Amino acid sequence: SFVTVGLQRKASVWELKNWIALSLTLDGRDKITKVLQYVSRFLGWWFLAGVGGAAFYRKNQSIRFTTLYKALANSRKAFRLGRSITEAHKIATMGLVGLVCWHIQQHLDRLEGRSGSPEGDEEEEVRKPPKTIIRRASSNIGWGPMTLDEDDDDARPSLARTMSGIAYRKMYRPLLSRVSSTFASTETPAVELWKAVGTATKMLGLLGFWLGDNVNFLTSNGAFDNYKLSNEDRLARRKRWATFASQKANQAYFVGAVAGLLTNAYAYYRFQQDKLAQARSKYEVALQEQLGSHEIEREEQYYALKQLKKVQEKQFSLFLALLKSCVDVTVFSNNPGVDLHKKWRGSKNNEGLHCLCGLISAGTVLFNNFPDAKA
Repeated sequence: SFVTVGLQRKASVWELKNWIALSLTLDGRDKITKVLQYVSRFLGWWFLAGVGGAAFYRKNQSIRFTTLYKALANSRKAFRLGRSITEAHKIATMGLVGLVCWHIQQHLDRLEGRSGSPEGDEEEEVRKPPKTIIRRASSNIGWGPMTLDEDDDDARPSLARTMSGIAYRKMYRPLLSRVSSTFASTETPAVELWKAVGTATKMLGLLGFWLGDNVNFLTSNGAFDNYKLSNEDRLARRKRWATFASQKANQAYFVGAVAGLLTNAYAYYRFQQDKLAQARSKYEVALQEQLGSHEIEREEQYYALKQLKKVQEKQFSLFLALLKSCVDVTVFSNNPGVDLHKKWRGSKNNEGLHCLCGLISAGTVLFNNFPDAKA
């Protein structure tokens, strides 16, 4: 299966040198600490829930592991200090803004009736579009036209809709066209629009999370304290701003996680329908040709099997990305600032399930950063 193929490409977990190599990376150290953090949180909840032992013993053990969990969580914030700058630089260098603007410009060109065919190709006849009215006055990208029936007197646009249509044609579309053409990439990108928008939204969510997390860490440690205030007011102000930054960070990550979940789910579906299906078909054809021939064509079969394994390795990587998105959405939907479970069901999510999802999320990153097996 693709899971077996994906696991085989990594080095042995029983060799200490592989774990040392993993711990030398920033993500490796952070996720190892995350595993210890969620294990401690789970044990703190386990003892507090009253599973085995005397009440006094359970209470002491719960305090022990809960204190350790909070210390590990705070230490991870120090690892992430400055990640907001790194994420901003990554977004700027990846050209996501230019990529999205290129797709927007192509959409506007199609609305205007301009042909997008390359030079040397015969341009298609541009048909005059039917009269349109705007569905509703909105500033959201994505609201669009509605075909107006010439013979339907009841469908005549009102004054408000007429003014909205004029504003769309005279102001909104030219402004959007000017902005998109300014920042659009000059080369035809290989990334489709859905992936570009999903990736950009996910990375912007991560940027908001790193920024809020960095502000929370600095504020919690008194970097922004106002010492003109009394100690009580100063500590209250510190706690208030630290809580605010933490909640905004959680909200930003949740938006990015949802965008990542939708993008990864669609990417996995497209991969199954396209590349995986083609690789399986080629391998089955190679097997049938071998069975129907007196000559053993081992080379073609070996090549088809090798290509199928490469595709299955990619499938496993996409599966891990989808799995991480699922558990990240589950975890951050339960965090302060989002609290979907508390809002919808009246109570927080089960603590054991919350910790399990956190461990799975850390495990996927640890696997991706674990050294590969030598060929």
